[in-house]
This record gives sequence, C-alpha cells and structure tokens, in this order.
Amino acid sequence: MANRSIGPPTFYWGNAAENDEFARVHCRTTALRRREFGFRKKNIAEWLIHELDQRTTGGTIAYLTGGIKIIWKERIPGKLGVADIVSGTIQLSEELIDDEQNLRNTVCHEFSHLLAYYYSGRTDHGELFFCWAQFCTDKMRPLDMGPVQIKAPRQDSYEFIWQCEKEDCGQKYGRHTKSIDLRWDKCHRCLGALLQTNPIARILRWQIDTPGTIH
Repeated sequence: MANRSIGPPTFYWGNAAENDEFARVHCRTTALRRREFGFRKKNIAEWLIHELDQRTTGGTIAYLTGGIKIIWKERIPGKLGVADIVSGTIQLSEELIDDEQNLRNTVCHEFSHLLAYYYSGRTDHGELFFCWAQFCTDKMRPLDMGPVQIKAPRQDSYEFIWQCEKEDCGQKYGRHTKSIDLRWDKCHRCLGALLQTNPIARILRWQIDTPGTIH
C-alpha cells in the first residue's frame, strides 16, 4: 500500500498567486459593499421606521411624537442604537452599524421600545418588550427582507451594574457607562433605592425630592 501523507487539509482553488488575487478581490468587494451601504443607510433607516410605524400602528407613534426622527451619531459607547421614548428619536451608531442586517435589527429593536412605552408603559427589556418585538417582526415578515433578530444585551456584558436594595425585589440594571444617577433614579419595579454592585461603590445618602424611574 502506498504511503499517504498526513497533514492539514488544503483548500486551494488554484496556485498561490491566484489565491492571493482572490483574497485581494474579496477585500475590495467587501470594502465597496460597505461603502455602498454607507450611501444608502440613511434612506434605508427612514424607510424602515416608516414601514414599522405604518404596519404596526397605522402611523400612531409618529402622530404621538410629532414624527419619529433618526439621528446618526459617530459613536454611541457600547451600543448600536438608543431610543428616546419621549421625543420619539432613535439614535444609531455610525461606528457599529456596518451592514443592512445590523441596521434592520437595531431599528426594529429601538422601535419596539417605543411600542412598549406608548402602549404598555414599559421601558425595560422585560416580557412585554419582547411581545411587542415579536409583533414587529411578524408585521415586517411580508416584506421578505430577511430575518429580524431582536435581543436584549447580556447582563454580564455591562461594565456597571446596579441592584435594588429591597430584598423582595433585587432587580438588576446594567449600563455600559455610569449613567444611572442615584439621586434621582429608582427601581422601576418597586421604586426602591439602587445600590451599585459592579464595580462596588461606597453608599451615598442623597436627599431625593422627585424620584423617577429608569429603563
């Protein structure tokens, strides 16, 4: 029996020069695709938000907010997008949204926050948020634009974590930046005080006049 060499499998389509050229063409094609998306993304986002509002509420969210506004920002620390539920403004990250699938997912995610707030009074990533998110994906399915994946951020991926001090609640809130102000922000479940648990911070006692809720 002839000896057979044992080694890693080879995936060469041609000689080394042809493979090198293939890699270069792939890089150029990817760069061109991203550049083309850069020219189209604003129009795509505006179209998406219009279709979402019309197909889910018949334009009610735009009516209540005076028009849903899309704002592109160069960078949103640790986030693809942010929804301002009061003004109806959705901010999108120029840095992180680099293809159409990412854009669809992010716009649908943030619009689901608007639905959850205006129809259920909720601002968190709880059960009702995902019910409204599923409603969005079902309504957009006839457009055959590909799957929409709406996921909440993993709690353990946050740099800063706060927890409700009440033993019978214990709700946790994660943020990529230190954006929760203990002077004003309270637990949205029970209005209890919050304690920063990661990184551990010393307890501060504040005089609170007008407690609010967080999302």
